Amino acid sequence: MRRTLAVLSVLTLMVLAVPSTMATASADESTVPSSDADRLAMVALFAGYLHDPPRHDPHPRSYAAAARLGWPKTTLIKRVEYLRTRLTTAGVSNLTGWNALPALAEYAITTGVITKEHLTLIGL
Repeated sequence: MRRTLAVLSVLTLMVLAVPSTMATASADESTVPSSDADRLAMVALFAGYLHDPPRHDPHPRSYAAAARLGWPKTTLIKRVEYLRTRLTTAGVSNLTGWNALPALAEYAITTGVITKEHLTLIGL
């Protein structure tokens, strides 16, 4: 168990030390309005990234996040897809395709749209 935690810590530090190429933000939070429901959806979906130490999940599951919120899975998926569309239109790159969710997580965390303090919104 300790070895696993040590390896995860090293990998987390390696990821944080490497300059990111996933999501390039040219829009800030003020140019792309996000509602409280958008923030709640992102916190539920990316809660693993916000824990201390991070519990990296490269492919977060929407059904688990929807269950945390008590929402239907389709509601969460459509909300996140619409948010990705608005951000892409505003100039944030790499929010489409197979790597869209990790890129959205990186964007949301690095720009401060979601923080560790937001975990209280979902009871964590």
